[in-house]
Parts: sequence; structure tokens; C-alpha cells
Amino acid sequence: MERAIKLDVMLHAYMFMQSGIPVLYSGDEVGQVNDYTYKKDPNKADDSRYIHRGAFPWHLAEQVDDETCVAGRIFNWLGRLENIRKSEQAFVCQADTWTIETFDASVLCIGRYYEGEKVFGIFNFSEHDKTAWINEADGIYTDMLYGEKMKASGVNVPAYGFLYLKREREVSDEKV
Repeated sequence: MERAIKLDVMLHAYMFMQSGIPVLYSGDEVGQVNDYTYKKDPNKADDSRYIHRGAFPWHLAEQVDDETCVAGRIFNWLGRLENIRKSEQAFVCQADTWTIETFDASVLCIGRYYEGEKVFGIFNFSEHDKTAWINEADGIYTDMLYGEKMKASGVNVPAYGFLYLKREREVSDEKV
């Protein structure tokens, strides 16, 4: 279950990094699973889109404040991602966006830049810990999720993990 939660959150983080309006299906915010009951209805059985359109699981919605439950963990993570996206100007639709070579096909790095603010989203689509072999030498970056400061160079990304890195200041003689 831990792997599934990490993958779900990472995929949502990837979606939130894209330009445009991120769309959550009703139930995504609580980890609703596919609903195969549509196959019992002859009017819906041939249309697999109904797999994602089951009844909302209100029992899961009652768990959003409990971070020991799947619903609570996913809900909390999506809330954190939403707050980052709406508070950081690099996520505006006018921002420049590009990809950065990581030298690993399972790791994707997306850059966003707007009016001096620079953000990287680094996503590991692998079940193994990886290193994003990027080499940004223009300052110190802060992981917006955990507050860790680092250089954006040879960045370690856990299996099915991601980082949101924001440039803080120009490189100085400080050791990081």
C-alpha cells in the first residue's frame, strides 16, 4: 500500500507541475479505487469510462483528518501540492516551461520560470531510488516540501518519489 500511495501522490505532483488547470476526478482526493459495478448495468457495461465514475466513498471522506489512513495521507499530500501551486508564481500559466535531461529514462525533470522565480519538479517513475543527473549552477535550491536546501546537481530521488525545488539565491562561497 505504501508504494501505491507514493505513486499516486507522485503522479498528482507531476500533474500539478504541468501548465493549465489540474483536474482531479471526484474521489481522487481520498484514494477512491476503480468501481467495476458498472458492468452489472447493461446501459453502461460496454463503456469502461464508468470504472472511474462510481459512487463517492463518503466513508473515506470521513478519514481525511486521520493521516494514519490512506484517505488522510492522500488528502493531506494533495492539499500540500495545491498550496504550493497556488502560492508560487512560477506556476502561473505564462511561466516558461521546459524539460531538463536527467540521463535516466525513468526520471523526468521539468523547469518552470516566471519573473525571476525558478522551480524544478523532479519525478522518479521507477521502483528504485535514482539520481537526476542535472547540473544547475545558478544558486541554492530549497525542497518546497521538506525545506531542505541543496544544489540542483546530482539530485537523489526516492523510488516513486518527487521533489519540488525552488531557487533561493545566487551561488556564493557557502558550503551546502
